[in-house]
Amino acid sequence: MLALTRIDGTLAGLSSRPGARASVRLSARLNDTAPVTLEGQLDPLGADVFTDLALQSKGIDLKPIGPYAARYLGYEFDRGRLDIDMRYRLEQRILKGATSSRPTRSCSAGQPAARTPRSCPSASGLPCCAIATA
Repeated sequence: MLALTRIDGTLAGLSSRPGARASVRLSARLNDTAPVTLEGQLDPLGADVFTDLALQSKGIDLKPIGPYAARYLGYEFDRGRLDIDMRYRLEQRILKGATSSRPTRSCSAGQPAARTPRSCPSASGLPCCAIATA
């Protein structure tokens, strides 16, 4: 089970005035351990919706997501921690973003699940736990 705890944040400057952008800052803990931050600007009320947000988390314990990984990837994580950095920007109806994740401790995957999905990555690709997209 994953839970966000110790949630704190601010949303300042929200306005229906054209071009106004609100500042967002949220912080929390994932399972009371890994810090999570969400920062940026947004204009959800404008005629041209604008969003520029960055989400970061450091040291996410992979063991609690093991059952989900087993179901959707075909392998359950035995141990490991992960850092995630995401940044997405929506401007003039164009979405640009980047997501990167990297292991911070040794990461391993157990035996294949009984019902391995057809499009699952190879077992040799899972122990590194690294994904990068742009």
